[in-house]
Amino acid sequence: MGWDPVRELKSLRERMENLFAEVESGSLSRYLSPQYNENVSPSLLEPTSTPFLDIRDEEKEITVTIDLPGVKKEDIDVRVDDNKLTVIAERSDEKTEEREGYIKKERGSGRLERMVKLPYAVKEGKAKATFLNGVLEIKLPKVKVRKKKGKKIEIN
Repeated sequence: MGWDPVRELKSLRERMENLFAEVESGSLSRYLSPQYNENVSPSLLEPTSTPFLDIRDEEKEITVTIDLPGVKKEDIDVRVDDNKLTVIAERSDEKTEEREGYIKKERGSGRLERMVKLPYAVKEGKAKATFLNGVLEIKLPKVKVRKKKGKKIEIN
């Protein structure tokens, strides 16, 4: 019985499913607790999610739309620097309901973070952001790049 790629793929799939099950159950958290990671910043141990975004290339601006459900406007930090857009948000809205021996948790809390390299140079000082119904929209005006006329070089 030689090497069987199908058997190897099945084995890999089982190992990955077991790993994901451990992550979901929280059993890996013991490896992330501060007592095992004394040299790691506590912020690195916080759960971080990456929110989805859309980038639209319009004639005069770039529009970035990011879904941030459960986040309050005051908990969002938006920065643009060197043609990189960074959005960091903290979600801490938790509703807990206790009834006869069980707890029901409606929302989780955690940090949402997204950094994206912009496809064009933008006017950082003219950027505008709005937040409505859990959707953050950022408008970034493009920098007009003048095309320089070439110059003929004489050969001596």
